[in-house]
Amino acid sequence: MVTDLVMAFEHGDPDYVRLVTEDGPGRGDAIVYEGHPEPAALVTMFRSHAVDVVINAADPYAEGVSSAVAAACDVAGLPLLRAVPPPFEGVAGAQRWRWVASFDAAGREASRHSGDVMIALEPLRLSERLGDLGGRSVLSHRRRTSMDPDLPGWVREPDATRYGLRGAISVLGAGNVRLLIAADSGDAGVRNFLEAADHLGVEVVMVRRPEPASGPQRRAGSSEPVVTDALSALAWLSDVRRHSAPRT
Repeated sequence: MVTDLVMAFEHGDPDYVRLVTEDGPGRGDAIVYEGHPEPAALVTMFRSHAVDVVINAADPYAEGVSSAVAAACDVAGLPLLRAVPPPFEGVAGAQRWRWVASFDAAGREASRHSGDVMIALEPLRLSERLGDLGGRSVLSHRRRTSMDPDLPGWVREPDATRYGLRGAISVLGAGNVRLLIAADSGDAGVRNFLEAADHLGVEVVMVRRPEPASGPQRRAGSSEPVVTDALSALAWLSDVRRHSAPRT
């Protein structure tokens, strides 16, 4: 069976690259790296699995792995697509958010805030970039809420965040949260918290997405197209297939 698609993720620990075969995806297909894979390792993997197309679906803040994937595709001469979720700029209340350029800047904003702070980040590992906010902060997300014993009881309210916007409003209101920190990840669960913040009048600090990877690892002038939905990704893949020479 020929493997003809690679998807790269930075989501959890360790980072991993998952091969998606014509039989369908599965965790059993995962190739796990203890850290960001080097471009040379990815090139070797591409060749050993006869990969001819790459879709990088890493989160928008995964600069390291995205740069490595792009550099590997340059070396291997493979078509590369960047797939990211739609940004949050259309969410109600976005015009009132404080947009900052980095997680360090978001941390400084939080450190100056006197009330309770909610961190709504997906992937969850992004929360590590904020550092210590003086013990006043809590992290909540719909897939993590009821499992983390370190979170306050009002965050671990059973099943609250499973109920979309209503659950997010319940969590923010129960904790008397006055500041929400988020990143422009496009995640649906985070979107619920942002809409809840607008409903409750909670301040929002939003970390901007970084610029696409660039630098000496990339060919001069090389860049990958970017899509924000599955249909566009399929259209790109179909176009690449249509213009590619048949395999022998």
